[in-house]
Amino acid sequence: MPETALLSLISEILGTSIDSLLIPRKLIILNAVYSDGEKHFNVTQIVNNHVHSNRLNIIFNPQYLGVSIDSQRICVLTVKYQTPNGTFFTFAVQDEPLTIELTDEKYMTDTAFEVICAYYGNKKEYKSALRK
Repeated sequence: MPETALLSLISEILGTSIDSLLIPRKLIILNAVYSDGEKHFNVTQIVNNHVHSNRLNIIFNPQYLGVSIDSQRICVLTVKYQTPNGTFFTFAVQDEPLTIELTDEKYMTDTAFEVICAYYGNKKEYKSALRK
């Protein structure tokens, strides 16, 4: 454990809060990608910095991520995360909420391939095509 006086400096260098240094993390974001299907940004560190008390609760939008994709296509945030129960995937469409808690077991990585979302349309108007 570092000296108490060093905690603020360490948290600033790592880009995280002092709480996150002292509280053990059981929810870890392994990979987060913001994409419109053509362009993509790795936003893992940004999303990981918003995990507090082993919970992620955000409204996914470009302002939150600090990056933007200039496209009329639907933008999606896909997240691969790990809890003590295993490794899972989830996603959110732009401007939709994304919540991950320790008890969430969305889509496991060791299960057979399964299409979990499919959309058509543009940013302003889109529909689910999953049933098709």
